[in-house]
Amino acid sequence: MLLNGGELDGKRILSAKTIDWMTTNHLPANRDMAEMQELGGYGEVAKSGQGFGLGFSVTLDPAKTQQISSIGQYSWGGAASTIFWNDPIENLTVIFFTQFMYRDDFVLPLRAQLGSLVYACVNRNPNPGLRANHPIHSHHSRL
Repeated sequence: MLLNGGELDGKRILSAKTIDWMTTNHLPANRDMAEMQELGGYGEVAKSGQGFGLGFSVTLDPAKTQQISSIGQYSWGGAASTIFWNDPIENLTVIFFTQFMYRDDFVLPLRAQLGSLVYACVNRNPNPGLRANHPIHSHHSRL
């Protein structure tokens, strides 16, 4: 439903504009999570290249995250190493369920490894127009 612009089985659940708003970086001055930590702001994960929307982390710069992904990918992780992400550029949804409570991204980077495996299998781009010119959204960019 989220990747389909708010429609599910032909029925409108949310407007496309609402989905855009939810998956836009809402951190002040389009900062990422690492910059918010430097300013003393709260952040579960101080990740470079990762902003935050309304309910999702949002990839602003894949190179800074040091993980293969796309600009505009949005995700949410759970306590037991679970994660889901949507990649609008690749028209891709990944849902990873696990009950692995020990989580140390330096010792066993499960999410990064999963991303590498998934993107290694992507061999074409179903949304070519998005890849070349995908904007990084921020409602703070006008300030």
